[in-house]
Amino acid sequence: MANRRVSFRKILQTLVTLIALSGAALALISAGQRQAVRHIQALDIVVESPAGVRFLDQASVRKMLFNNRHVAPGKLILGGINERNMESILRSNPWVKAAQVYTDARQVLHVYVRQRVPLVRVFEMDGNSYYLDGSLQSMPLSSYYTHYVPIITGVQRLGNDSISQAVKGQIVGLVRCIRKDSFWRAQVSQIDMRPDGGFELIPVLGKQRIILGDTMQMQDKLNRLLAFYRQVQNKVGWNHYTTLDLRFANQVVASPKLSWKIPVDHALSNINWLQAIMENAPKQDLPGGDGAVYSDSDSQQSTPVTDNPTPDKR
Repeated sequence: MANRRVSFRKILQTLVTLIALSGAALALISAGQRQAVRHIQALDIVVESPAGVRFLDQASVRKMLFNNRHVAPGKLILGGINERNMESILRSNPWVKAAQVYTDARQVLHVYVRQRVPLVRVFEMDGNSYYLDGSLQSMPLSSYYTHYVPIITGVQRLGNDSISQAVKGQIVGLVRCIRKDSFWRAQVSQIDMRPDGGFELIPVLGKQRIILGDTMQMQDKLNRLLAFYRQVQNKVGWNHYTTLDLRFANQVVASPKLSWKIPVDHALSNINWLQAIMENAPKQDLPGGDGAVYSDSDSQQSTPVTDNPTPDKR
């Protein structure tokens, strides 16, 4: 008899527990249903603009998510918001690097967008032009905003195949190498791509074609060119040579030798300006320890040069 009373008590306790749990579940479901039919109370749009880029603003984000879809934000109910779909819409924009959409407990819909930062502007041979960012992502030009970055011209039509991606990688790597040094940022005005796939630099001072070739050993090539500026070109004049070729190991091949005249005052002021930059540029050891050789292809003479040339006593 005692065993039966104990069993009945356990059954009763179990039933009470089940009823309580069912009631709590129903209450939660009811609360969730009431919450789902409520409208959002506010919209918070944040557009992050690293490096000052301004391809997008709050108005353009609102247009993408709501105006283009004929949706009034104030009429959205919480249960009808598809945050993942809204994020996909934002990420499909080529100027958007990252996007996040969520609703908080206060029924505020938060939209966060981070813009892509262009690294270089590409001009293809057929006239097409666009930006590339550091992840090799192509970005179209904007009708409302221009972001000033280094430019590269003469590029063949690039797609999304492996060869095109490799070319984009070389372009981005070259631009990064130039941008990390204050001297080269000031001296290089443009980059041209050669028909053979190599690259040329267009300098601010001097009328030379600076032939880099491929992007292998880029820092070594720039170090040799800087040493050439310090020890040779700054003495003979900035228009003494029409071509400086860096494709050969431990050399700068300069050609052809031209008749040289004393530069006018304006040119002298330009030389002094560049000298001031070079004096502040960090000294670089030449590779190999033997010194680079600078060749004048017209006279076929090669002169070894060190980082500490003998002062000109003239």
